Amino acid sequence: MDCNTYRRKPTYSKLLFSLLFLFVASSLHAQPQQAYALLKSQPSLKNAQWGMVVRNLKTGKDLVLHNPDYSLTTGSTIKVLTTGTALAMLGKDFKVQTTLAYTGSIDAAGTLQGDLCIIGEGDPTLGCGRFGASSTPEAVLAAWQAAVAKAGIRAIAGSVVGIQGYFEGPAQPDGWPFGDLGSYYGAGTSGLCWRENMYKLYFGTSTLGSAAVLKSMTPANLPYTFDNQVTAGHAGSGDQAYIYETTKEGERLLQGTIPILSTNFEVKGALKNPALACAQDLYMHLRAAKIEIAGSYKAQDKISKGQNRTDILVLQSPSLEAIVGETNRESINLFAETCLRWIAKANEGSGSTPKGIDKLKAFWKDRGLDLEGFLMQDGSGLSPANGVTPRQMTSILDKLSKDTNIGSALRGSLSVLGQSGTLADMGKGSSAVGKVQAKSGTITRVLCYVGYAQGPGSDLAFAIMLNRYTGKFKDTKKAVEQALILLTK
Repeated sequence: MDCNTYRRKPTYSKLLFSLLFLFVASSLHAQPQQAYALLKSQPSLKNAQWGMVVRNLKTGKDLVLHNPDYSLTTGSTIKVLTTGTALAMLGKDFKVQTTLAYTGSIDAAGTLQGDLCIIGEGDPTLGCGRFGASSTPEAVLAAWQAAVAKAGIRAIAGSVVGIQGYFEGPAQPDGWPFGDLGSYYGAGTSGLCWRENMYKLYFGTSTLGSAAVLKSMTPANLPYTFDNQVTAGHAGSGDQAYIYETTKEGERLLQGTIPILSTNFEVKGALKNPALACAQDLYMHLRAAKIEIAGSYKAQDKISKGQNRTDILVLQSPSLEAIVGETNRESINLFAETCLRWIAKANEGSGSTPKGIDKLKAFWKDRGLDLEGFLMQDGSGLSPANGVTPRQMTSILDKLSKDTNIGSALRGSLSVLGQSGTLADMGKGSSAVGKVQAKSGTITRVLCYVGYAQGPGSDLAFAIMLNRYTGKFKDTKKAVEQALILLTK
């Protein structure tokens, strides 16, 4: 046999391999392009402002670029930037403390000649009940009562004081819609958070259109009066009730509907002074335990100047990784806003929202991110003034994925298609179940999904950001669902 034949074989093999590689590569790229084409064909996006970026994390190549540099309203997807930056700056094991302390001294009779103080560092999980039995309000109050008894305090000559001044600035960021401020998702953060900074109202209803009856509330001693105008709506209509602040001090206006034939329907509102509510709950708990308190309960920013302080119990928050998990999977605005304030406090800084935004932007600028068009108003996405480009969103996801510890913690915090969080009802029965991890963002005429997808050849980072779409929400969401499924094929 001609030896030249042997020389040509490697050449043909290389050619065949190259062609095969190009075919496989083009087929891998085809699915993201098909996902883009599917969205582009939607009538609801004809007049919309929208963008899409899909990036191969192995090669760094962008497989889809549609309006990548449009600054688009994010909804809750901005939580990924807030929490991811907090993990990167503070570490996944970061924790804060809530300290029970007293001022003054305890006399021979066991009377505290001073105040009992609850000193917060902004733990948004205090008394929330999301992190096991020890995190419930009842468990926390019991732990504080036990610490008071162990310290030998049998009476208090002063007051129970919630110390709330760990952060600076208003509790709620500028730019939140007025209609959201009274609802639980509009609760601002505080140096001393309590019960997730919300209260719960329970209603009963009868026939369609009849007045809903406000039956009870938690906590029971709310500092509000309620002008209840809620009525009974159609069966299955869900929570369509809204809570508004009024011009009258301490009054809340309740409007909207809840389903007919409800017996104990829950509506949640924003607790405006959680430090005061926390002090009140401890005050009531101690009095029920037969501890006399000469003063009352109150909230203040700091322990009064010149007063000594003796700590009697320190409660640790869950780890930042655990808090981020709840923040992103359950889309908890309070937790996200607190993470942004912790970023602000890093390196002994101010604990305000604007300072947190400044530090977040500086962090990413130092890592080479082009911040043109990056407009951040809050840490949770409730403000419609937030604007981030799909390219920026994808680039941050890409950069965070390169850090094994941080990337794993962030990815583990995201909802999973067909399995958990806000993506649990999507992709059911498809081959994509479990292969997409993402954060959704939904406010009026805004629908966004950002995160990671397991493509056939490599993991992908993606941002799909739709603003001002027309038509029905469910139809647009269904189209995005199909696009997400395509990314995994």
